[in-house]
Parts: sequence; structure tokens; C-alpha cells
Amino acid sequence: MERSLTEAEAADAMRVIMRGEATAAQIAAFALGVTVRGASADDLVGMAHAAQEFATPVPRAGGDLLDTCGTGGDGLNTFNISTAAAIVAAACGVRVAKHGNRSASSACGSADVLEELGVRIDLGAEEAAACLDRTGITFLFAPVFHPAFRHTAGPRRELGARTVFNLLGPLCNPSGARLRTLGVPSRELVEPMTEVLERLGVTRALVFHSADGMDELSTGAPAHLVELRDGRRTTHRFDPAEHGLARSRPGDLAGGDRAVNAAVLRRVL
Repeated sequence: MERSLTEAEAADAMRVIMRGEATAAQIAAFALGVTVRGASADDLVGMAHAAQEFATPVPRAGGDLLDTCGTGGDGLNTFNISTAAAIVAAACGVRVAKHGNRSASSACGSADVLEELGVRIDLGAEEAAACLDRTGITFLFAPVFHPAFRHTAGPRRELGARTVFNLLGPLCNPSGARLRTLGVPSRELVEPMTEVLERLGVTRALVFHSADGMDELSTGAPAHLVELRDGRRTTHRFDPAEHGLARSRPGDLAGGDRAVNAAVLRRVL
């Protein structure tokens, strides 16, 4: 793939995939081509818009919702930090629609740890909306709300490598949440992913990558951070030491399987 796609071309390609009209080989070739060339903002915006056309929306959600997520892929196998952050934010009065899935690259994804904690992860749209109304937080299990992504599952599994689809998942919250925190696995992705979120209608966001390689605001190292606020982007350096936080060691934030991570969340919360 020698040139970048336009937003419309990327959307058209994604629609073919979502309708089940592409073969496994075609899906794999498309994913690898975009990934090797480097996914552009147009690629991601077009693909995300198209994917949302096939999603099951959450009724009565409203736009003042927060999603906390990361693209994954930092290889550090931390505990479920963004899931814990979602619960804390909801306890502080922020309405949270946490969009997530089972683990793709680590031992335990957000769906895995919540299930271990006794949370029903397979709520449908009406049930998820009712949960949000009642508690101020809900979990949107990606396979329930994005059934058309099943067409990508086989090719992704066979490829066994991260592709553009890993970046796409966090961009496709079916509630239309306009508030986001998004961790990315490299500093080079911070600015492009902020642009993508803005073009997708997000009004406030924090997009970040920490110098220790973590796709979180790490307590172990400073982070490069871009803040999006009503169309204006501001770059920051977040140093936990400047906020009175003790510097963590590499193993302090380590996780494990779903039982280990559930125990960590219980202790933290």
C-alpha cells in the first residue's frame, strides 16, 4: 500500500469487511498494509466512522460520558489500571461508559477482570443504559455492541500480531462518549490519536504515553500528554514526582491472570 487512503476510501474498505464481504486473506492483507505503511488519521477516522455504522448504540446515553482505555500493546502486563480509574471516576460523580473486551495481548483484559469480580459483562443496550442510569457507570462488552467485528477475529488470530485494528477498538465506543482518556504504546501516536478523537467528535480528552513504555499515566516515569479541550490541543509533561507521588518500581504495577488482577483491584479500591 504505497499511499495513504482518503477517509472515504478507508470507510468503504471497512464497510466491506463489516458486511462480511471480504475474505480472510483480504482482511489480513488490508490490516497488514495499513499497519506497515503506518495508519494515518484519515485511515482511523474513516474506519471508525464505518465501524460505528454497524454498532449497536446505547440508548439515552448522552454525550457527557467518559471512557477510560488504552490501545494495549505496551508489553508490560500491568494490572487493569484504566478499569480501576473508571470505577474511581464514577465514584467521583463522572458518568462512565467503559468500552472493553477480553485480553488480546496481556493475561487479563477489562472484561476478564470485571467478570472475575462478579460483574455481568454481557449486558445488551437497554440493560447497559439502565445500569448507567442507576449507578453512573456501565460496561460495554465489545462483542455485544460490535458484532460485525467478528469478521476480523479469524484473520487477527492467524496473524498473531498487532495491527491497525488494535488502534481502532478504543475509538469505537458505542455510547458516543465525548470524554476520553487514552493511553497509547508509543510517544509517536499521542498527537495523531488526539487528532483522530477530535475528528470523531470527542470534546475533551487526555492522550498519553509514559517514558517507561507504559500506555498509562505511570507513577514510574514522566509522561508525554496532549490535552484536547473544545477543539484546542495543549501539550504537557506529566511528572508524578511533581504531584507528590512516590516513584514506583517496574514491578509495582505488575498484574497477572484474572484472579490476581481482581485481587489487586480489591486492594486498590
